[in-house]
Amino acid sequence: MRIRLDISYDGTNYQGWQKQKHTDETIQTKLESCLKKLFAADIQCIGSGRTDSGVHARQQSVHFDLDDSIQLEKYKILSALNSMLPSDISADQVYHVKKDFHALSSAEEKYYIYQMYLSKYPKALRERYFHQVHQKIDFKLFNSYLDVLKGKKDFKSFQTAGTPVPDTIREIRQIFLRNLDDGILELHIQGDGFLKQMVRNLVGTLLDLDKRLAAPEELSEILQAKDRSAAGKTAPAKALFLHKVSYPSAYILKKLS
Repeated sequence: MRIRLDISYDGTNYQGWQKQKHTDETIQTKLESCLKKLFAADIQCIGSGRTDSGVHARQQSVHFDLDDSIQLEKYKILSALNSMLPSDISADQVYHVKKDFHALSSAEEKYYIYQMYLSKYPKALRERYFHQVHQKIDFKLFNSYLDVLKGKKDFKSFQTAGTPVPDTIREIRQIFLRNLDDGILELHIQGDGFLKQMVRNLVGTLLDLDKRLAAPEELSEILQAKDRSAAGKTAPAKALFLHKVSYPSAYILKKLS
């Protein structure tokens, strides 16, 4: 039987989601270790995506398979996992799902938030989860850049090399900048999928364009170049949150506890 598990985590102390040969400090490694203890079996988790080192998640969805003979009602999966997981990883929701559910390929949409604050000086209580922006922001101009990014486009210029993909065309369905109190900014971005470090590369480029008061046409030219060197630098990982992953509800057979 197939299980979907939604988790959240503070990625500060981890080398990303995916397990690696030379370190145990990944989210996947910690989760699979706890599942092995709970079900007395080797269990492999498949995630909705590979968050990088230092990136956080408010909802990372994973799936794994259990033997059909297991009586799920005997397990309090959430309470058991939360008693074993480190304090910076939480098990939040669990579902029995159809066998053809896949955490990565069944996702309809992913939603990221990038957190920033405007200040000349560092703010101690924001340094863990926010990127400090020293420059003034021209919000009208910034929003004109966001209009350029909306829709289905080739985002190769914003892909960091390292993970081969069949193509680099992605659809940004919604993107907007929230200007909150006390200099806090949030860039919200929703799409059908994202390339490696695409959101962070977009943020770095947008800030650079706005700092130079560049015309929106320059962003169009960066897209057309299909060359990573044409875009700006990669924004820090610590301010990026995987906010939500959306799936068709038809995959869910039963919500578990």
